[in-house]
Amino acid sequence: FIRVEGYVFQEQAAGMVPLKLFWSSDRKDNFSTSTAQGEADALAVGYKFIRVEGYVFQEQAAGMVPLKLFWSSDRKDNFSTSTAQGEADALAVGYRFIRVEGYVRPPN
Repeated sequence: FIRVEGYVFQEQAAGMVPLKLFWSSDRKDNFSTSTAQGEADALAVGYKFIRVEGYVFQEQAAGMVPLKLFWSSDRKDNFSTSTAQGEADALAVGYRFIRVEGYVRPPN
């Protein structure tokens, strides 16, 4: 555990979508997505759906921050963050930005 990256909502409200958790036993990697493209990509490479982690806003909402997805092809690893430090750490070790998965409550 390094830090809290943001908070999802436990109940769905207007403008929210489920943040789904997937797991790849081959890659030993978790992957969270709220987009149809992310889900299709996960399933296409063998990830299995585990559960809905919570709900995120699909569009920017007051007080929310983007949950950004990064990918490392060297590590075959996904990384999601909503913090500037998380983004800096990902970029520093070669991860590349993929997309915004949704909008979450900030960690502090």
